[in-house]
Parts: sequence; structure tokens; C-alpha cells
Amino acid sequence: MGGIFISYRRDDSQGEALHLFGNLKERFGADCVFMDVAGIAPGKDFRQAIDGAVSACDVLIAMIGKKWIDNLDEAGKRRLDDPKDFVRIETDSALRRDVTVIPVLVQGGRMPRPDELPAEIEALAWRNAFELRHNRWDVDVAELAKALEKIVPIGTKSASATSVPRDAGRGGDVQETLFQQSLSKSFSKWRWGLPVVLSVAAASAILLVYVLSSERQTFPEPMYGGYRLDACFEWATRCGEEPATEWCKKNGFKRAVDYPTETVGDRGIVTMLIGTQATCREPFCAAFKYVACER
Repeated sequence: MGGIFISYRRDDSQGEALHLFGNLKERFGADCVFMDVAGIAPGKDFRQAIDGAVSACDVLIAMIGKKWIDNLDEAGKRRLDDPKDFVRIETDSALRRDVTVIPVLVQGGRMPRPDELPAEIEALAWRNAFELRHNRWDVDVAELAKALEKIVPIGTKSASATSVPRDAGRGGDVQETLFQQSLSKSFSKWRWGLPVVLSVAAASAILLVYVLSSERQTFPEPMYGGYRLDACFEWATRCGEEPATEWCKKNGFKRAVDYPTETVGDRGIVTMLIGTQATCREPFCAAFKYVACER
């Protein structure tokens, strides 16, 4: 499968992880960037599920904030010392399988010392780290992406999506050619009915344009609850298509077909998550540039 796996703690670097997820998804494609291990079936060993997901990737990005090292659980014990800790399992899986591990420091986080880590992930302390700063986020992400491109090629469309006749590149020429062929046959058989054929074809074209325009509509900077629509359904998860489609459904459409995102929090713009109705007021908050809905 290949790709980039982002490992993070929700109460340490969730916002930054979400923001980076959106940035890298735009750069490498939605099928090349992963966060969390979703859909673990009841009764399945979650350690194996995590190990399988991480081992299938080319790179694991370990998001490290101020609380990453000493983060405590409900019992007051350090999470890293728990063999069942998801972040520990993800990091261990990547190191054991020789997956490239890049520590990414955020919010003033620092690299852990070897003696601060369990033996299984002690090697993380020796990995060269990369820092993402809020006041230079776009520049830092661009530099990180360049480094990742040496390991993970930018995703391309499948052959089935691109294997169309060259003439189709001009938008409609294939249909035009088919029509011309049909018209030629009709002309040879019914030469005197040519005006009727042309009239029907023109009327059909006008009807097609009308139907397409009424079936699809684009909404610039969509709003929700008085705020810009956030790019994620809930914090750090289910981003992109799901919140866009949910917004389209609420507005009488069937699904979203195009939904580019942009960072808006650094401009003081507040966003709202359509899944939880929570607002995001951080510099890394992302929203949709526009959403194209289809009936």
C-alpha cells in the first residue's frame, strides 16, 4: 500500500496532527496519508491491527508536543510505560519493521532522551527530528513534504481513471465525434431529414447543459452554524469527503464531488465541525475553499 502514517496523542498534538494530515493529503493524495486505525473489528487483536497498518506504510510521522513524554492516564501513570499504549505500539511497529520514522516537534515539544523511553522504542531518541512552528507552518510543511517526496512518491490516478482517448482532453470531443459519426450515417440514409436531425441534436444539447447545471452546484466558503465549515467531521478524524458530503446532504444534495481545503485559523477565522458542532479557534484550523455538491 505505502504512504504516510501520522502517530499522535489526542491531548498532546491533535490539532497539529489534523492540520498536517490535511496539508499532506493535498500534496500526496487522500490514499497516501493515514491517521488512526479505524474499524478494528470486535474481538480482533488491536496490536496486530496497528502493526499491519503501520507496516504497510513507508513513513511514520511521530508528532511530539510538550505532553508527549510525560502524558499520564486516568490512574496517574505515564502512558508510554503501558505496553497497550497506542502511540507506543505504533512507534514500536515502525521501528521493528524498519519503516522510516520522523519525529515532528510541535508546540515547543522536545526529543525524548533514550532513558525516558521504553526499551522497545529507545531507538526513536536517535532519529533526526523536524520542527513545525505555528508562525512558519506553511514554510515548514513545504520543507517536510520535500523530504517525504524522496521516500513516498506523490500519488497518481489509477490507469482506469486516466485511460481515456486523447481526444477527450478537450472536454466533450469524444461525444462530439460519436455524434458526428451518427450524423454521417443518418445523412447517408436520410439526407432530406438532416434539418430535423440537427434541430433535435441542438435541443438535446441545450437540455443536457440545463440538466448538468441543475444537478451540480458549487458553494464558495460554505458556512455552518454561523462559522466557516471545518474540514473535518470531528477533531482530527473523518476529514474531507465526509463533512463535505454531510453538508451537501443538509442542503438537499446527494454527495460532495469536489472539496479543496485551506488553513484559515491563522487569519482569525473560526470554523465549526459538522459532526460535533464544536468550534475551532486555533491557528491550524482548516476549512473548505468551496464545496461542489451533486444531486
